[in-house]
Amino acid sequence: MKARDFGYHLAVRSLLLVAAALIVFAPTAAGAAVGQPLAIFVHGADAHTRLLPTYDNVLPIAVRVAGDARGFDAVTITANGPDGNSVTAPLVKGTRGFIGSLRLATPGTWTLALTTRAGSVTSAIVAVPIAVATPFVAEPLATALMAFAAACTFIGVALIARPRLRLAKRRS
Repeated sequence: MKARDFGYHLAVRSLLLVAAALIVFAPTAAGAAVGQPLAIFVHGADAHTRLLPTYDNVLPIAVRVAGDARGFDAVTITANGPDGNSVTAPLVKGTRGFIGSLRLATPGTWTLALTTRAGSVTSAIVAVPIAVATPFVAEPLATALMAFAAACTFIGVALIARPRLRLAKRRS
């Protein structure tokens, strides 16, 4: 092996390592960055929701209450779990309604209820069922095989392109 070939092989190995790391760790980083939105729009005594089919029991749920909720002084969300426990979280008033975070640790169907306060009047508004599930965890073997397949593809393309680049340099 010539000295200049060593630099080429080192560069290819470095690129392969970076590509494999991106393939393996990018889904994890992307999943952590994305929130789990739950929007509740209050209209009088009614409420409409925009929610996901299921929520991850590991990540917090980003709750937003909007619509007529802007007229309330305070909003609290209470989640009643499948095993009888309940979680309560006060929401913070913002310019477009109330926002907050809620973590539901037990998988199953939870029922969410809003308690509102306008002046001295307190009322319960809505009961929304949501499904909470344990997140899908990718098999380590499948992830490793995917990284290996991508690395083999990249190496194959690099090996095919390398002689053609040398021929192009010689001709010029």
